Amino acid sequence: MIRSRLILILCLALPSMAFSQTAGPPNALDGVWQTGTRNGSWGYVRFAPCEAAYCGILVDGGGRNVNPQYFGTVLVTGMQWTGSEFSGGSLLDVETGRVYLSRMRFRDANRLQISGCVLGGLVCGGQTWTRLP
Repeated sequence: MIRSRLILILCLALPSMAFSQTAGPPNALDGVWQTGTRNGSWGYVRFAPCEAAYCGILVDGGGRNVNPQYFGTVLVTGMQWTGSEFSGGSLLDVETGRVYLSRMRFRDANRLQISGCVLGGLVCGGQTWTRLP
């Protein structure tokens, strides 16, 4: 009897525990994030809601090859929270003008894994971005 109650409790509790581990508030993305370094430069991207999704605008940057002409450019568009990650959006590479299918996952509260893919997701690359205080 005790064993069957324990199994019942676990069956009811495990699904909600699994959901709580993968769920996270999408507004945790709000704020400014520093991109990874590329070709000696990095950017500062401000994320905020835009319509029914999230977008990121390049607001500043640094390093030896920073190009201020791109400040104000929308780099990340259409990112929607799925319960475990942001996906369904795109990522603009300002150096090449290429647009990649993109997804983002929190590594922790201050690190965000950004992935950009081509060929329907067959070839992907990524960076870890860090939240600025």
